[in-house]
Amino acid sequence: LFKVLGQVVQQRTSEIVDNLSSLPPTGPVPVSERMPPHVPSSRRRLNQQVQALAEQGSPGQSQLSTAEVPYGNVALAADQCSGCQLCARFCPTAALHFESAASTEQPDAPFTLNFSAALCLDCNICTIICPEDAITLTDSVPAADLPTTESRLLLSGELTACAQCGAPTRRLPDSESSLCYICRRSIGKRNLMSDLLNKLDT
Repeated sequence: LFKVLGQVVQQRTSEIVDNLSSLPPTGPVPVSERMPPHVPSSRRRLNQQVQALAEQGSPGQSQLSTAEVPYGNVALAADQCSGCQLCARFCPTAALHFESAASTEQPDAPFTLNFSAALCLDCNICTIICPEDAITLTDSVPAADLPTTESRLLLSGELTACAQCGAPTRRLPDSESSLCYICRRSIGKRNLMSDLLNKLDT
């Protein structure tokens, strides 16, 4: 019985492997396609209710604590943002929205980074994914930002080619050259290893 079962499992495994090998090869899928932005229906209903209250002229506080309402508010350190757009690419609801026509072939282009508090789930993904630690979530959100999903400008600027790899990046104010965050970290690691080797040699 076990011999027969083993033969069946082996046959099925071979069939699965053959089917997989016959599939056309696929390259890496862009993050924007793997994780399309989606606003939950519960959030859309809540936004409609907030908008209705605002239209009725209901009195409210100018600032609402994010601990008491299911919204978040982003603060951006403009001097630290390198325009890598990771925050917007990983934002599940597109509360953070990055716009630019820049590409590796044409890296020089303006960009804008916008934010909509009404779409923010306070999930903290943007603060975790930001390689420059440029994003923080505040303790309160302006009540005036909630009745509308229209975004407000966080930062605008110019992208240029990374001096190392050519990818579009924003030159940081305290940097002498235009290096993207990946190349800066790579060079930093190489310098660290070089220093360690020099110390070992001495």
